[in-house]
Amino acid sequence: MNAFSAQGTAVAWVLGGPEENTRIIEADLRQAGLAIRVGWIADLDELGDALGRGLPDLLFCFEFLPGDLLKESIALCASLAPGLPMLSLGPSASASATLAALTLGAADRVTLEDDHALEHLDHVYRRESQRGRLGRELQRLRPRLAAFEARHREQLLLNVDAAVQASDGLVMLVNEAFAELIGEADPASLLGRPLIDLVAVEQQPRVKEELRQFLRGHRVDRGLDTALRHASGASLPVRLQIALGSLDGEDFVEWRVLPESPVKTGRAVLGDRLALFRHLGVPAADSRPRAALLLVVDGFSALEASLGLEDAERLVGHVGSAITALLGHSDTLFRFSNDEWLAILHRDSVSDIEQLAERLCRDLAAPLYTAGSHQTRITLTVCAYPIGLKENAVAVIEPLVREGRRLSTETPGQMVMLGQTARDSAEARDLAERGDQLRAALEHHRLRLAYQSIASLEGDARMHADVLVRMVDEHNRELHASEFLPTAEKLGLMAEIDRWVVGRALGVLAKREINPLPALLLIRLSAETLREADAFLEWLPTALGPRKLLHRELCFTLQESVAQGQLGKAAQLAQALDELGAGLALEHYGLGAQSVPLLDELPLRFVRFAPQLTRLFGEPNTQQRMTDLIRAAKQRGIKTIVSHVEDANLMARMWQMGVDYIQGYYIQEPDVVLLATDAVRR
Repeated sequence: MNAFSAQGTAVAWVLGGPEENTRIIEADLRQAGLAIRVGWIADLDELGDALGRGLPDLLFCFEFLPGDLLKESIALCASLAPGLPMLSLGPSASASATLAALTLGAADRVTLEDDHALEHLDHVYRRESQRGRLGRELQRLRPRLAAFEARHREQLLLNVDAAVQASDGLVMLVNEAFAELIGEADPASLLGRPLIDLVAVEQQPRVKEELRQFLRGHRVDRGLDTALRHASGASLPVRLQIALGSLDGEDFVEWRVLPESPVKTGRAVLGDRLALFRHLGVPAADSRPRAALLLVVDGFSALEASLGLEDAERLVGHVGSAITALLGHSDTLFRFSNDEWLAILHRDSVSDIEQLAERLCRDLAAPLYTAGSHQTRITLTVCAYPIGLKENAVAVIEPLVREGRRLSTETPGQMVMLGQTARDSAEARDLAERGDQLRAALEHHRLRLAYQSIASLEGDARMHADVLVRMVDEHNRELHASEFLPTAEKLGLMAEIDRWVVGRALGVLAKREINPLPALLLIRLSAETLREADAFLEWLPTALGPRKLLHRELCFTLQESVAQGQLGKAAQLAQALDELGAGLALEHYGLGAQSVPLLDELPLRFVRFAPQLTRLFGEPNTQQRMTDLIRAAKQRGIKTIVSHVEDANLMARMWQMGVDYIQGYYIQEPDVVLLATDAVRR
């Protein structure tokens, strides 16, 4: 982390206009005491990509470009970044221009014409960046509230307790248990009906008065003995728990029937653990994959102490009935001990087994169980062990029970899948899901570029940047390369990703070619691209088009071990890149025995040392190793880069050793745009 980030560095972008504006704005705001970095965005296409990856604190929009840039950028931000403060950046102060900018939707208008204008910019920036942060925080909290309300609604509908909710006296939500209790086949038939009509006629005056008192605050979350009206016309004695709540911004009254409706029982329990082992010793009649499922009532000793032995046994009986109601006709259930049940399941896939285990863990913990004179809720630890074709079914029971009991003591209320079959299934499913995410990201252009500054220790004024690739998943969460590139390697997608990165980087350089000294970008190439070097070199000139790399703006990097393993391909690639005006560099350099001889095999512009050497720099052997490698590179005219520099002391040591460039979080964190200045201060 750099010195500014530690204090909360702000980021602003400038859309359009001379890139020099970014340096003027950044220098002014820093002189005003703000820790800020300012980046330049060339056009609306680049702005859209940048907003897809992250948001700045504020956006300056330059007024004088072809087309109505301010109006279009406001529309774009309204769809991609609602609440982002936008300032119109003009050449001079003008009341009419300010009015026009405000009319289009800009937060304000600023200029850079003199000291007074810059002071005005300081005040406007502070005001709008603070307002933007508060607005984004509100936007962040709204989905959380909506998700909470949605979960509440789902919990009610799935709950085995009979429950109904009403707003303004009309039924707005009802679950199946309540509809079944009063003899209605379809819960939807109750929606919109007056809540009081669900009460037996003779009880309606009393219930109305109780509700009035409750809404006035004279009753607090209490039980009410009354009667509901059954569809047959009969009165159904119940005890209601009345509560107030809010959902989707509307207040509601909730009635929950206590005790809960009796749980429907399914298959009978077949016996104890001896019966279980006898059952496992007989070949299964069902050929589908099977699993052993252990369910442990958490904290049963404490329940026995609080409920008494008799009511605790009644409680376990209710739990057993609830379990059988959720099992299939081909499943078998056994009472394994006082507080444990063990089921043998048959399902089409391991995923089906996992879904049932999750449902049992979740749904059996929801009801309020009645045992004698007591009412209580419980949690269950559920462990599922899919039994592989070569596994002994009896042998899996002991590790299943041992692990289930441990988890019930240490982390109660959890569902866990055990065994190699479960692990293999989870890994295969995870790889398939991540592969689908990655293919969708490529198809829908949800990859993003980020740039990390590579700072010169020798006074080189040219901006050097390391190009990093990120992926935005379907939940708009940004993933770093380490989170999705291993999947790409397994699925053979690295060459496609490499080409996407190169193509996007070429587009960025084309938009910045008006600069007399454009940035130099270092782009990684994978082992897959090197293996297919002929195809890559056939594609690259097409991607370049008529534009020439006159300033050698691109340098491609290969890992040392990859280049060493395919030296012929690497040499072919280096020669072809040189002819196109690009270059080649090695990264993760310095760990191999042939590191120095490799410098004579390839025409290299840079070597970037392996991060391990930076982390172990305090060891004398490492320092000597790096000294020798730096000397060898300088003798051949190859520039050196050290990454992962995280403090000023290490930066000073690198300078003393003769390192040419450094990068790391102390220098600058990766960012969505090429920032105007470098955060290094030597």
